[in-house]
Amino acid sequence: MRRDLMHWDSALSLAKRLAPDQIPYISKEYAQQLEFTGDSQNALSHYESGITRDEAKRDHDESCAAGVARMSIRTGDIRRYVC
Repeated sequence: MRRDLMHWDSALSLAKRLAPDQIPYISKEYAQQLEFTGDSQNALSHYESGITRDEAKRDHDESCAAGVARMSIRTGDIRRYVC
């Protein structure tokens, strides 16, 4: 419910205790909201915590990786994820 109300910090703390498997999805949604409001540094952090490294969730991870790339550019840290 906190997630639906966009109470992100509450949603994340509840997920840590009750549904840890939801943390990556909540983090991604929170990051998208932060990106929209212009808080690039915090959005970068939440996009990074949204990455699951699970092959079955590849679309989700690619979306988070794209967010990491955008936020890295916006924060001026373009070398952070260069391979």
